[in-house]
Amino acid sequence: DDNGLELMQHFSVATAKAFASLCLKSALIPCLERRSKVTTILASPQNLSGEDEKETYLAHLREEEKLMTPLVDSVGYTLKLLGEAFYQVFKEEVSPILGPCLIGGGDVR
Repeated sequence: DDNGLELMQHFSVATAKAFASLCLKSALIPCLERRSKVTTILASPQNLSGEDEKETYLAHLREEEKLMTPLVDSVGYTLKLLGEAFYQVFKEEVSPILGPCLIGGGDVR
């Protein structure tokens, strides 16, 4: 479609870098911090008052997942679309934040 072609003509590495930075700072990092707090609570069941509280925390994790999935996907599609041109941005800005979450280590290759 013509709108997609026009978007592609204006979607530069600089635009992608700004997008990735905004995504990380405004949504992904806060989301990861919230998820970390919840998983820490869930890892210590003695701190929970019962199954209802546990389910509340699990529901919170599912809501965070609804936010994270499209954001992570969009960064992935940007990497796929721009390829090597975006790799340095991905390596320097995205990988240190999301890499450990995606594969359990810091190396996202």
